[in-house]
Amino acid sequence: MSGWAATLISAAALFGFTWGYAVIIRRVTGKLRLPLAVAYPVLLVTITAGASGTLAGMFTAENVPRQLLTGVAVFAALILALTVVGKPLGIKLSDMYGSALVERGEIVPQLIYLIVFVGLGEEIVFRGYFFGQFQTLTGSGIWAVGISSALFGLWHYPNGHSWIQVFAAALIGAFYATIMLNFKSCTVLSLALAHGLHDWLGVVLRYVTNSGRRTITVDPYNPEWAAEFEKIRSELSALLGETALAVEHVGSTAVEGLWAKPIIDIDVVISGGDFEKARALLAAGGYEHEGDLGIAGREAFGYADKPHLMQHHLYVCAEGAAELRRHLALRDYLRENADARERYGAIKREMAARHPHDIDAYIEGKGPVIAEIYEELGV
Repeated sequence: MSGWAATLISAAALFGFTWGYAVIIRRVTGKLRLPLAVAYPVLLVTITAGASGTLAGMFTAENVPRQLLTGVAVFAALILALTVVGKPLGIKLSDMYGSALVERGEIVPQLIYLIVFVGLGEEIVFRGYFFGQFQTLTGSGIWAVGISSALFGLWHYPNGHSWIQVFAAALIGAFYATIMLNFKSCTVLSLALAHGLHDWLGVVLRYVTNSGRRTITVDPYNPEWAAEFEKIRSELSALLGETALAVEHVGSTAVEGLWAKPIIDIDVVISGGDFEKARALLAAGGYEHEGDLGIAGREAFGYADKPHLMQHHLYVCAEGAAELRRHLALRDYLRENADARERYGAIKREMAARHPHDIDAYIEGKGPVIAEIYEELGV
């Protein structure tokens, strides 16, 4: 078998196995963290590389401390480059690493995992095996940098389904390969350390950035939500009297079987001319008017101190208002349609996992599915 054929078969096996694994994980869990799949394709390609006699040439026992020191220098140079590039674009270093929640206890285990498994594994595959193979096959270091880096970028696509992420990963891969091409002291071991430290910096920055921030959680349906709504409804009815034509439980917590953020959404329905009266009564009960928050047809009210009630969002809507009709139609449709309920629940779980600290991104991510449901409803 020719060198090109063996290399391309290795690439096809790597991508087929990894992307197939990614599809399975995403379907089972509703999300994907690609490093969980690293060990499998790395093992596959390592076996291939070993069989072709190239693996032994990736490492040298000569001057290991120098190799490791070079890795630290490569890591520092990469961070400097990312900072310099990001500054004119208004992108902070912490913005480049996502928003996934990191617990304190994960920091040290992640350092070991990211250097030993992710860093070493990916560098064996891309800067060790593929870079070496393409340099031999093309006779050009430049072509080897380009092709191996493009593969490195594409391999990350299932992690976020983002071509921006692919491009960014390819650039970082090109940076690593170019350093290795031009500096003899930079080896696969050096790049494994630099790679692992770079990924670990993301873990540390996410921990620091997200400490103390509100985390978006989406929970399975809890029957207690209905009882909690009744407690709030009873208090609001006593407060508003006849001014409230109805107090409606809307939003996901009102739909049995639907995953939801554990926050009760409530629409108080009033006659069109009674808003000022309702506002005064709610103010007397500790609710402060916050405006329509950019959505016409509903008026939002917040509160500061109601520990006896479950967290809730309170809106006042005029009878017959379009936004009220949409809330009720969506609630009723999801209660009756299991397929729509499952679709909506799945996107909520995915967006909460992807954007655990960014409520705007969470809402935006759900938008297409909600729009589809509204189209089905004709509202």
